[in-house]
Amino acid sequence: MVIKREVAYGIVEGLSDFWKCEELQNFTVTLGITSLGVTEVLDIVWAFIFKHAFYFFKTDFFLEMKLLDVLNLIKSQDLETTSEDVVIYALLKWVEFRPCLTLTESEDSTKSEDATKSEDSTKSEDSTMDLGRLISNMKRNKEGCIRKQHLPDLLLNTRTCLLSPSCLEMLIGHPLVKETKAATDIIIKSILYQVKVGQSNEQWLSGAIYGSNGNYVNIAITTWENAIGAMQIKAFAFLSKKWFKLPDLFSGSSVTFIAYEKSLYAIGQSISVGDEMFSGFTSRKKQFKDFQLKYLAKLWSCEWSLHEAVAIRDELYIYGVKSEALKEDFQKQTSLEGIFSPIVYMENKDTVPSTFKPATLSRQSLVEK
Repeated sequence: MVIKREVAYGIVEGLSDFWKCEELQNFTVTLGITSLGVTEVLDIVWAFIFKHAFYFFKTDFFLEMKLLDVLNLIKSQDLETTSEDVVIYALLKWVEFRPCLTLTESEDSTKSEDATKSEDSTKSEDSTMDLGRLISNMKRNKEGCIRKQHLPDLLLNTRTCLLSPSCLEMLIGHPLVKETKAATDIIIKSILYQVKVGQSNEQWLSGAIYGSNGNYVNIAITTWENAIGAMQIKAFAFLSKKWFKLPDLFSGSSVTFIAYEKSLYAIGQSISVGDEMFSGFTSRKKQFKDFQLKYLAKLWSCEWSLHEAVAIRDELYIYGVKSEALKEDFQKQTSLEGIFSPIVYMENKDTVPSTFKPATLSRQSLVEK
């Protein structure tokens, strides 16, 4: 079957039924001289939704989506939104929505309930009509209860640690959140995370990882000195697994970096960064002294100079100097059951000690190497 251009545009624009395409037989969409199969069409539609999520959240199409599609939407790294608050408010609307309940049906249902309270139905056909409405309302209420039960799962797949304080305050007092302990615990944990960030460094949680199109990037910065004495700075982005370049730093002495509240502070003598400017960082690192004493010896057994280690979700990145011993060490652990999976070993270009500081950097400041 060949679907012509006009019909293809209708498929893309008719987002209310886009997820049903998977239920169709294999078909081809023809756009000019380009032919697309069902998989390509779905990819195009999803890409469109990810890019325009702010407007898509306001449509009935979103409210009628199934749970699995909603989860795929909110946890996608390609989702573009003005803030994470937008996602939360959209999810609350989705949970409260009653599928297939139109405005007319809602008004009729309300009138029917008022009429029932004021007078008894005497006609059999009226009783049959009321019974039908009752069954219909019961089905909608059942669907609503099912959606409420999935609220903790939805929150777990949302970046709750990146929500604004006002949004978190709204959530902690929201009736839907207060109904379940699991949902309440998620919000409390996010609030405590934000409080700790302002006081000390912290390990990144799943709800604190920016998406691929977020305004900020979860990175770790490292430095080395070039031939002319300039300190070169680069950043490793954990999500994309790419290295990015930052402006060179000039200093007459050794430099110590401190990342705090979306700013990067360089402490030293006669420090300058030239004419280039870049925005700051926010630290997310915490020292687990008890954990290090207990498990450090189990992570590797070679003679290797460690710089620093960064934990992001359940992944551990260990950064150290270039070493042939590391390549020959076949006993080093690549995971730690129940704690880190995987453990990633990263080497510096040379044997000079360097920093490996976790931070959150503005995406506009990054230049891919």
